[in-house]
Amino acid sequence: MSQLLDAARLLGREFLQPALPALVWLIVHRLIPAIRTPSGLVALSAATTALFYRERMIAWMGIHLVCALQLGALHRLPAAGGVRWRRSLWVLGGWTAAFLVVRMSYFDRWQGWIFASSFPGRVLDMLVYLKLVTAFWEVGAGRIRTLTPAALWAWLMMPWPGVLLRLSEFLPQWPTLLSRTAPTPDPARIRSRILDWAGHLAVWGGIAGAGFLLAPTLESSNRARLLWSGFVAGPVSFYLVAHLTARTGQILASGTGLALPDNFRFPIGKPNLSDFWANWNISYTNVFRDLLFFQRWGMKKPNPYLNSVLLFVLVGFWHSAMPFWIVWGLFHGAGFAAYLYWRHSLKGILATRWNLTLPLGPVSSGLLTYGFICLGWLVPPQINRGIVWLWESVLARVSG
Repeated sequence: MSQLLDAARLLGREFLQPALPALVWLIVHRLIPAIRTPSGLVALSAATTALFYRERMIAWMGIHLVCALQLGALHRLPAAGGVRWRRSLWVLGGWTAAFLVVRMSYFDRWQGWIFASSFPGRVLDMLVYLKLVTAFWEVGAGRIRTLTPAALWAWLMMPWPGVLLRLSEFLPQWPTLLSRTAPTPDPARIRSRILDWAGHLAVWGGIAGAGFLLAPTLESSNRARLLWSGFVAGPVSFYLVAHLTARTGQILASGTGLALPDNFRFPIGKPNLSDFWANWNISYTNVFRDLLFFQRWGMKKPNPYLNSVLLFVLVGFWHSAMPFWIVWGLFHGAGFAAYLYWRHSLKGILATRWNLTLPLGPVSSGLLTYGFICLGWLVPPQINRGIVWLWESVLARVSG
């Protein structure tokens, strides 16, 4: 029974609570056409966002006010000659430094006294930071042609959970949100998303039920508990919660005519690491791919193997400064680099020189890929324990 209660609490904390502001936004937008003005939507977004941030709202508003002023000032700079781009990189560097301080110093765990609000570092979390990165990057690169303060503020305070909607993706849809005519729903699309949502929820219930039935075995065997949590319950439940959150945001946003990008598009079972990550947290993965994977780092052309390791290490640090996430990034970065070498070089070498091919079909490839992803959660703690043991052994030997 405890497993079912834990699943219910997880459902409320990670899924229902974040969706509440978006639900309120949708209801007000649909029932009160007079709210569909630039100032009305900004006020609606601010009010619904306050439902989620609550005591952090003042700090959150302060950070976003500074960002809005900076984005507006950058947009007014000339794009010719790289003036806007260089200035945006300086601003982006400042926010990155602030985010690193938050990460390294764990300021996000502190409580501030200013205005009885939380310390702003608790608001500058991983999702807010990445959202601001995309805005400064796009404005600096000249991808945003027109930018009105109301549209910018509405985008900054949009309450939709689970998906990163870039500023360049939002601005073309801004007139749709202002339209007094309610959007015409697509019954087939809505039915498909609801069935998708219900199916994933049913699978999640099945996982929780199976854990309840297997409880005696799991409690009596550490190995069985490790296999169940590391290869079934842990990764699958995490995916299901994230998928349901993203789909809920899409369903609610579609009621206003706003189209959100896909996230978590059935990655489990994909035949290789590239396909897995391309269908995992898609809107976030695309940002890291665009900003990091194709970087040259001063070289003549990008090095895909070096960039794979750097990308995953930085993604791990983006999650947290804990040693687990750094090792997680190294593990996955090395694995992805090895996959790229296999696909682009080693596979052809084995086939042409030794006429050797591995008999891997879609099922076996999918199992290998999924197994490696699961090991990415299980191996880092063991490596960290080994490093601590080795370090303590060296200190003990040096001291005497």
